[in-house]
Amino acid sequence: MTYQELKKVGDLSLTEEGKIALRPYTKLTKKQQENISNFITKNRQDIIQQLTNEANEREALRQAEEETAKHTVSVHLSSRGMGDYQPVCVDIDVRKSESEWLESARNALDKAHDVDSPNQTDEELLEKINTAIANDAEKAARRIEYHKTLKETEIPGEAIEAYHRYKGSSEKAWEAGDDAAYALIDIWDKYIEAQGRGM
Repeated sequence: MTYQELKKVGDLSLTEEGKIALRPYTKLTKKQQENISNFITKNRQDIIQQLTNEANEREALRQAEEETAKHTVSVHLSSRGMGDYQPVCVDIDVRKSESEWLESARNALDKAHDVDSPNQTDEELLEKINTAIANDAEKAARRIEYHKTLKETEIPGEAIEAYHRYKGSSEKAWEAGDDAAYALIDIWDKYIEAQGRGM
């Protein structure tokens, strides 16, 4: 058996305690369970290293996508079919040059069909792009203020206690019939997590 073959058997992961967990996709025979257990025992460190590397790669990709998203603005370029179809929009990276913005915009217009305004000047396109950037900047400022509020607002002690009692799940509080805890978690969970006081 190889690591890749083991991954085909089931969902492979590391627990918070650093143990290897395998959730099989199908029911395993006793012999298969023994073989898998022996393989994991024999190759424990290699498997942990593989899982750790994969987790790091996923995190790096997530951070890269998140960083790109911070600098990306969606720009409405034109309606299509007199409004009968989805409009032509393009994602613009504000870190790039105006010439690259224009290239992206024209590519989007060229690839779309039944475009109502296909022949726009550079000035018209740049005006739309800059307007979208300005609008997005306002949204970004509101987002920053929102997250600042989350981090600076004082949280009631009973909300933190309820959050930890039900492991941050308002659903668990609801299932337990604890209406007060349900309400507290539902209102305060984002504040608790933003301040690093969660699980």
